[in-house]
Amino acid sequence: MLKKKGFEYQPEVTHHEYYALYYNGIKTSIYTYLSHGERDFSDRLIKMRRDQLCLETNAEFRDFVNCPLSKERHCQLLIERGSLKEADKD
Repeated sequence: MLKKKGFEYQPEVTHHEYYALYYNGIKTSIYTYLSHGERDFSDRLIKMRRDQLCLETNAEFRDFVNCPLSKERHCQLLIERGSLKEADKD
C-alpha cells in the first residue's frame, strides 16, 4: 500500500522497514516505518503513523490505509498543510 502512495523502501536507514515519500521523483522529508511482523495498530501506533504521514485525524489515516485517500489527494493535503512544498508539485 505504501508503494502505491509514492513511498519507497529505504533499506539502509534502519533495521525497521523504513519508507520515504517521493514526490515527482524527489525524496521528501515525509517518512514512516514498520516494525518487522507488525500486524495490528494500537492507538499509540496509529497516532505515531498518522503524525509521520502528516495526517490530522484517525479517519484520514484509515482512508490512507484502506486506499480511499489517493496518492494525489494525500500530496494535495500535504501541500495545503505546508508539509510539502508547492514548488515540488507538477
